Amino acid sequence: MEMQNPSPPPKNSQFSKEEMTQTLQSAIQEAGQLGVTPDKFVQMGNFALQVVKDKSLYPVFTQALIENKLAEPNEVPKNVDIKMLGHFVALGKIAKQMTGDMA
Repeated sequence: MEMQNPSPPPKNSQFSKEEMTQTLQSAIQEAGQLGVTPDKFVQMGNFALQVVKDKSLYPVFTQALIENKLAEPNEVPKNVDIKMLGHFVALGKIAKQMTGDMA
């Protein structure tokens, strides 16, 4: 069973930072039930930041998403998807807070 990425809020939505944080925390907790640890989200968030700086890493990043059961092959855009990378950066930051690692 694969984890589904949380749906992003609609453009110009009225989501507060707290609501978005709760949504991401819920996604991380749901993934935990499937065996994906918060540390994996921290790693993938850091990796997503690297991809933002060096787009040539995108194929390696998407393969890691699939291998870590964070996405199905048909869910991964072929071209660099900045919004998806941003979601993983945010998930990584929230996972880091959830584990108490504020470094």
